[in-house]
Amino acid sequence: MYCQKCANLLLDNAKSCDKCGTQVMVGIVTEASGSAPAQTSVPNLILPASILRRLSNLFIDRFASYIPFLIYLGYIVYSPGFVKSEYHSYFYYGALISYFGYYLICESIWQQTLGKVITKTKVVDRNGNKPDFLRILGRSFARYIPFEPFSYLFNGYPVGWHDSLSKTLVVPVHLTPEDVQKMNFEEIKKLKSNNAFPVIIIGVFGILIAIAVIGVLSSVVLVSLSSARGKALDATYKVNLANFMTQAEQYNVSHGSYSGLCKDKDVLLSLVYFPKSSDINKPKFTCNDSEKEYAASAPKKDGGEWCIDNKKSQPAKIEKVLGASTSCSEVLTSANNLSWLTYYSINDGFSVLFPGQPLLDSKDNLPITNTSATYNLHSYTSVDKNVSFLVNTFIYSENLNITDPDKILGQYLKSVTNSKDSKLISSNYTYQDSNRALDFSVQIADEIVKGRYILTSKSIYLVMMDYFPEDYNQKIYDDYINSFKILKHES
Repeated sequence: MYCQKCANLLLDNAKSCDKCGTQVMVGIVTEASGSAPAQTSVPNLILPASILRRLSNLFIDRFASYIPFLIYLGYIVYSPGFVKSEYHSYFYYGALISYFGYYLICESIWQQTLGKVITKTKVVDRNGNKPDFLRILGRSFARYIPFEPFSYLFNGYPVGWHDSLSKTLVVPVHLTPEDVQKMNFEEIKKLKSNNAFPVIIIGVFGILIAIAVIGVLSSVVLVSLSSARGKALDATYKVNLANFMTQAEQYNVSHGSYSGLCKDKDVLLSLVYFPKSSDINKPKFTCNDSEKEYAASAPKKDGGEWCIDNKKSQPAKIEKVLGASTSCSEVLTSANNLSWLTYYSINDGFSVLFPGQPLLDSKDNLPITNTSATYNLHSYTSVDKNVSFLVNTFIYSENLNITDPDKILGQYLKSVTNSKDSKLISSNYTYQDSNRALDFSVQIADEIVKGRYILTSKSIYLVMMDYFPEDYNQKIYDDYINSFKILKHES
């Protein structure tokens, strides 16, 4: 006979279990109608694995099932094609497959998981034999029923839904098929372990703690992986910058100068697509050129940048950002110590230095009075402290009549000075490359708006700063305005 609490094999005529100390029940009291209670002897029941063993299995197997999952996650994150935005999908499906596969493989082949090996239990069918594959498959699927762990509260002695639905049992390893066949399942269902409810409640909290621990361990793994990926990106940046240096020298030979290098279509596309990004309007490089020199940079993993110019034979580390400089040794240093980045808008055809990633406000297909033509107005804004850096693009569906470019630019300037609180401080016509431009400075209430309009055949660009007089820095303004470059020219 066996102990009803821990299923330990008992000696004949034993009065208590030598393992857990539970007294042996030799009978149960029944109530007969119209008579006094009587003592009736019944044989001791052969029982499945106890609740404590089942809970031990749950804890051990929960951790063990995540080992292949963490290996899988590490492989995915380290792989070159890993996309960070899809991490949650990798995590969810990886955990699902790992948990399901762990039980399916272990129980269908060995009848035991790691937890069952430790607690000396095994999975059998109702005849005590090894379950077939379909039963184990159904048993594994049943584990995903919502609140399935709580089924132990309602099924009497520790038999969960994944046991009852698949008609399987978890029993001590020493039970033979003959022992299992002698089990009285009707009597077993009536039994309630005295400590089942509090143990299950403790088990639920234990599972929550286990999940939290796994989350912390996953975070540690991801931090390590992030560091490794950062080093890989550093190596990628250096290789690409070294290749860029070769392209720059070839460009200089064929054109006689470096001027226009960073606007060259082939060079630009080669830079835009490293590193691979789902948004090509957010590249991670800077490129500046002049007639006699150039410089290009990309961010370092631990701060600063990798930089290459016509004076260096390989990428070098710089502590500041390159900004608008054409030399790695003369990097941008502003009064506000801004973290400049070069922003490229491929759709609107420009690049410019911003002190941070700009916000974009788009209004498309706006009508033009007395014509069927339309235009798109895109506003890019980046703010640092009390200074706003803005680029507005007016992209027209048809070519503009630019026979009198000064008149067109003057009309656009009026749109800035037409409020009663505005006052024109200065204006000056100039050129940006071969395009007509208009520099201006306007006071609006207590603020100053200073910038430049640039006219092309189909577009008008407005590059400006909005600031309070006490926040003005001439070097920052010059670096910002002079960094603006038109990447494509309409015919």
